[in-house]
Amino acid sequence: MNKKNFKNVGDNFDYIFSRFANNPAIYLENEKKEITYLEIKEKVDHVMKRFLIQNAKKGDICVIFNDKSPLGFASIVSCIYLGIVFINLDKNSPIERLQKIFSKCKPNFLINFCLEEEILDKLNNKFNFIFIDLINDQNTAKYDKNNFERPNLNSPLYAMFTSGSTGFPKGVLITHNNLLNFIYWAKERFKINEFDRLTNINPIFFDNFIFDFFASFLNGACLVPFSENTLNKPKLLLENLYEAKCSIWFSVPSLLIYLMRIKILDMKYFASVRTILFGGEGFPKKHLKILYEKCKNNITLENVYGPTECTCICSSHKINQADFLNMIDFAPLGKLAKSFSYFIDPIDPLEKDIGELILFGPSVGFGYLNDIEITEKAFVKSSNNNNFAQIGYKTGDIVRKDKDEVFYFISRKDHQIKKMGYRIELGEIEAATNNIKGVYESVAIYKELEEGLGIIKLFLAADPFINELMISKLLSNQLPKYMLPKTIKIIKKLPKNANGKIDRGKLI
Repeated sequence: MNKKNFKNVGDNFDYIFSRFANNPAIYLENEKKEITYLEIKEKVDHVMKRFLIQNAKKGDICVIFNDKSPLGFASIVSCIYLGIVFINLDKNSPIERLQKIFSKCKPNFLINFCLEEEILDKLNNKFNFIFIDLINDQNTAKYDKNNFERPNLNSPLYAMFTSGSTGFPKGVLITHNNLLNFIYWAKERFKINEFDRLTNINPIFFDNFIFDFFASFLNGACLVPFSENTLNKPKLLLENLYEAKCSIWFSVPSLLIYLMRIKILDMKYFASVRTILFGGEGFPKKHLKILYEKCKNNITLENVYGPTECTCICSSHKINQADFLNMIDFAPLGKLAKSFSYFIDPIDPLEKDIGELILFGPSVGFGYLNDIEITEKAFVKSSNNNNFAQIGYKTGDIVRKDKDEVFYFISRKDHQIKKMGYRIELGEIEAATNNIKGVYESVAIYKELEEGLGIIKLFLAADPFINELMISKLLSNQLPKYMLPKTIKIIKKLPKNANGKIDRGKLI
């Protein structure tokens, strides 16, 4: 199967639905039930009908509050066929944050599987979108499911919203071509085939979901989505993992560390697993070595790295014994996928192999949805002539490159952090705090803990009538739960350095 044969991701789905019609596409872990690709295709046709009756067209935008159900996944595929840009959003996001996202993406359509009706009504009253009703199929209008303008490789495929330092979330726009390049690399790198069963532990609005879903569906493999209820019960998660016979696991390191810390990570549950992928944050070697010793005889461990702006993953490193000779650093980020080139912008002229990593290649995204100014700051044009796309993404990651072109993460250029795999701009927390009446200034810092985890601490100067409880309550109306500070402290005056900027070091 050659990517060049496909004009868009929908063509790839046509191939999969035709070749693997009777294969399991989804295994419902709580119901112990398989859903075939043929059954998914029938649901896709149903959703496409609902869109076409509403005169949907290529380039429209659809927000989905997805629940990882077969119909939820079919809704994504329907958007792909029609060239509709899909956006999966978090049902638990505060209404104020959802309103910011809606004002940025201006959706034409909305599909709801799990958002509370009260919040949905508030959004519906403020924004002009069409609600796609997948339940009440009373419209008998005729339609031709083949009569629509198909997307091309450069058409936008999806947008994924991440934290933004200005206080507004950013919508990363990824194309059909970006996704196909990524999936074909993943297929080759991890030897994915139709007999594999991939976990979907990651939230559906989280960029790791892109690997879970597309690496599974576009290779004719079976996806095993784990429900929110299961993920809240670690023992049940492992028991269902075993029963589902999953072969590829993908999660953030903090989940694996947690399972080890509560002493239930028994490898008997991983009997069918051949590869464990982890990424999204550092995996402290103290804990990684324990996992490696458990897995080294039967399971491959892969540390993966990649910004949302570069279609989820751009490098991978297979963990080996030599990685533990130096217990100071995290595991290497590894070598870049063959489709990527790079430029290191040195932070010191004398250290040419240490600097900010700038990525080029066909998996580098389109930019930020409806945000030209921020796009121009983060995406740059290449000055050299090669076979790669001429647009590069400035990752903000300070890395070191060794003689074998293996990359090692050192630090961030800005105040972006990773917490439980979530990408968080501390500036968004500060912007939300500074918007509160009576707050003069604030600073959010990230305090790393011994267990490889960390907490967000917020310091602010404010009027005397402001207290910590008030701040906590008001922030919960603006920020998702994973971004809320663990501690809030009001002080008389924030410390400043010689340049007049807030001195974060004195607050850690």
